Amino acid sequence: MAQRKIQLQPKGNADSFEVSIEGGLLGLIMNPGSQPFSMESLSWLSELEREQLRQISNVKTQQRFVKTRHLLRSLLANFSDLNPAEIRLNKNKEGKWELISEAASPLYFNLSHTDDLSAVMVASEPIGVDLEKVSETAMSVEVVFTQAEKRWLSTQPELAKLRLWTFKEAFTKLTGMGPELDPLRFEIDGENQKLIHCDLSQWDAAKLSSVDLWVGGQHYYLSWAKLPRKP
Repeated sequence: MAQRKIQLQPKGNADSFEVSIEGGLLGLIMNPGSQPFSMESLSWLSELEREQLRQISNVKTQQRFVKTRHLLRSLLANFSDLNPAEIRLNKNKEGKWELISEAASPLYFNLSHTDDLSAVMVASEPIGVDLEKVSETAMSVEVVFTQAEKRWLSTQPELAKLRLWTFKEAFTKLTGMGPELDPLRFEIDGENQKLIHCDLSQWDAAKLSSVDLWVGGQHYYLSWAKLPRKP
């Protein structure tokens, strides 16, 4: 399947981007851990987020955490009638962050990052996102892919493993189970990029999407899984 492509080039001192995509918003920050965060960004955090920040000892990870939360609130505000400084987040029973501020319509979000890029997606439907830097490094398929997925991968270029993995990772994040969800419990048709089997009935209608993302000359795979609203 031919992949859509998004190419972004920073201008001047700008290190972030905002892109409309599939009825939602995509926000990106380059090297979010390389610069100190602002006091405004810190003031926007909820008490639970501040507690999580206090548990982070690495300075770069702290900076990335605060700056991506700032970007998240900016996207949520742009997608709704909310004031970014008043947006409150909390964790649900699965441990997934969610919006608790009242908005005119439901809002959902998910975050992902590599060592040099953070991605945030906001949508009107439940969503899970995975971002991976493209590399030719061989990836093991013994644990994360089903037998049918392995058979398909055996006929594909090496990088097909990475793309398929981004779909599987995005789906686990959509469910809120993350690493606790055994990747063999669901199966993806890599050729058509569709979920074709899942023993979690509440998630079996999930839709998958992916783009080739180029930021500042670096290539990434960005994939997401969304659960469409019931008619």
